[in-house]
Amino acid sequence: MNRENSTRALVESGVLTGVAVVLMLISLYIPVISMITLFIWPLPITLIYIRHNVKYSILALIVTCLITAMVSDPFSALWFTFIFGIMSVVMGYCAKSKKTASVTLLYMGITNFICIIGVFYGFSFIAGQDLLGQFKMAIEQSMALTKNMYSSMGVPQETIDTTLKQFDIKRMMMIIPGTLVLFSAFVSYVTYSFAGFLFKRFGYNLNKIKPFSEWYMPFQIAMGIIGFTFLGYFLNAKGVGIGESLFLNSVTIFRLIFIMVGLCSAAFFLKKRGMAKGIIVVILLFAAITPISSVIELLGVLDYSLDLRKLDTNRKKFAKKK
Repeated sequence: MNRENSTRALVESGVLTGVAVVLMLISLYIPVISMITLFIWPLPITLIYIRHNVKYSILALIVTCLITAMVSDPFSALWFTFIFGIMSVVMGYCAKSKKTASVTLLYMGITNFICIIGVFYGFSFIAGQDLLGQFKMAIEQSMALTKNMYSSMGVPQETIDTTLKQFDIKRMMMIIPGTLVLFSAFVSYVTYSFAGFLFKRFGYNLNKIKPFSEWYMPFQIAMGIIGFTFLGYFLNAKGVGIGESLFLNSVTIFRLIFIMVGLCSAAFFLKKRGMAKGIIVVILLFAAITPISSVIELLGVLDYSLDLRKLDTNRKKFAKKK
């Protein structure tokens, strides 16, 4: 019986591995739909974990990487495997362990961030190149080209200097870690959402993510970011090199989270007033990409401070104890 189960597991894993390889190659060679397949290709690996175990899942991931490396280029195969593949194994573990959606997304986000950092430093070490330095150089060259283009168009030098002054390269380089944190969270959310939709066809129901209007910032995360912000401010005041970067990243993440909380809060109250979903989406998009975002950020601060929507379960427990 065990032998039959093992054979079935190998066959199913082989088929799903083939699907993963095809989807990865599509992501590499067909740009039109690559933005979708980029998030979907690791899902067969997750499904193997759910149906069988971690051994088959990791084996499938390795085989997918090797086959893709042979028919395309090794760097792309490794990049895809580490950035998306390992995260899919973590998602499989969480799904099989019946973890909540929020815990699963947290684990996936942390894994994705660690893998990105690992790939970055690993490639820098192997290639013997300073990728950050090259990225900075590319930005400087782009700004120089922009400056020349504006000059050739007859734009006054003062206007050019004022415009380009808004792009502080040093600051842009410093907030790269914070940007990667937000990117990891985005990738985790999109991948999990696709998984929830597709796995239903195979009879597996992942724990649902709460509606956007019910998202809120947990106390632990808020305190963690506030702690890093004050630590960065203190280190920066003391002249410690990492202080400024830590402070800027913490503030960047904090502000974006409060904007997100503000949008969720706005969606909640607009929905409560019976407004149509489509109209709510248009209003939120407009608010997010216009100067109104500062008002939305303030709404996020108020929502977190006063718990306007009464969704924070930790505060409810605290209120009951009192």
